[in-house]
Amino acid sequence: MQKTAKKQIVKKVSVKAKNTKTAPAKPEAKASVKKEKSEPTNAERKEAIATLKAKAKAKAKGKPTAKAVEPTKPPTKAPAKAVEPVVAEPVDPITPVTANMNEFAEDNRKAIKSILEETKLDWDVRKEDLIAISSFEPNNTLGVHLPTPNSGIYRNDNNVHLGTTSKAYTIYQNADLVECIYEASKAVNLKITGGGECYDGSRVFLDLQLEDVYVGNAKIKRSITCLNAHNGRGSVQFGATYTICQIAKGGNVVKMNKFTKIFGDMEKFYHYTNVSTRVKKAISGLFESLSKEEKTIETMKQMTKVKVNEKLLHEIVLKCFRVDLNQQSGNVATRTLNNITAVSNVMNTQIKNEDGTLWGLFNGILATTAERTPKNQDTDEYVKAGRGNLVNMKAFDIIQKYLANA
Repeated sequence: MQKTAKKQIVKKVSVKAKNTKTAPAKPEAKASVKKEKSEPTNAERKEAIATLKAKAKAKAKGKPTAKAVEPTKPPTKAPAKAVEPVVAEPVDPITPVTANMNEFAEDNRKAIKSILEETKLDWDVRKEDLIAISSFEPNNTLGVHLPTPNSGIYRNDNNVHLGTTSKAYTIYQNADLVECIYEASKAVNLKITGGGECYDGSRVFLDLQLEDVYVGNAKIKRSITCLNAHNGRGSVQFGATYTICQIAKGGNVVKMNKFTKIFGDMEKFYHYTNVSTRVKKAISGLFESLSKEEKTIETMKQMTKVKVNEKLLHEIVLKCFRVDLNQQSGNVATRTLNNITAVSNVMNTQIKNEDGTLWGLFNGILATTAERTPKNQDTDEYVKAGRGNLVNMKAFDIIQKYLANA
């Protein structure tokens, strides 16, 4: 009987220990009393000691016992502070971008048209395949049209033939040139102030005016020049044009010499590039032209500080005009002697006007070039885009090298 009762008590205690969540505190206390009446096992002692320690520990911390602890919940965050909605300030109605672009394009068209009309460049060119008319009589080929690999460039307004080129050549119209330079000029804060044509339109140019400067006894009107060819050469070039006004002591202009320097060592842009590339290259070309133009003025100012060397005078006249000032009057023909005399008179006058300096020598070259313009050509065309321009640039390069080695 005693063994049976003992087994029943143990069974009751083990069941109550497993169901810790639902068992009330009083039955547990009774169970512990019952255990005192009979000798507990070692396992029961250990379990009882552990239970007492847990209760004491929980009581010391002021926390409920494990039986009374509810399942923990994740800590809830403090409610976020309400953010007041941002109210946008009232703005004026925005004009659609397309409308702005159209308006801007219209302004561009008006400006470009005005420039074309003022410079008399409001004409286009076209390309025509060239054929040959046979003059060979045998085999009945007289008058037969023969194909060629070439094309001719003609003006649309008067059908003047401007040049011959290959059939692959791409035309670059005057309106395209004006539009490109007009857009690019905004980047350098300059305006197109002039332009025109040379040799019936085979060369056209635009000028962007710069401020006047004074060099020696002369006032120089200057501009950045952009040139295009309709004769098949196919690239746009940049340079600078100078009108050198020599001023007498009374303030009057006694002589005007013109000089266009082409910056040939610059990057060119060709007719076949797209519009965006052309404008970018034009902007780059204008910036580089301004830098090179400043160096040209510096060279001119250096000329005013160096006296003319007779050896240099003879060398430059010989290379530019094929006139040998060393020739004796008794050994040359009358025509050659008259040529020497004419060149000498112009050179001496210009050199004297600039106090015997290289600046006077250079102006003497410019004046001589203008006076030697062929009768069938215009002087402005000759010194801007013709052979006269090549002569003047050669003289400038000779003097520039002389100054560098002086």
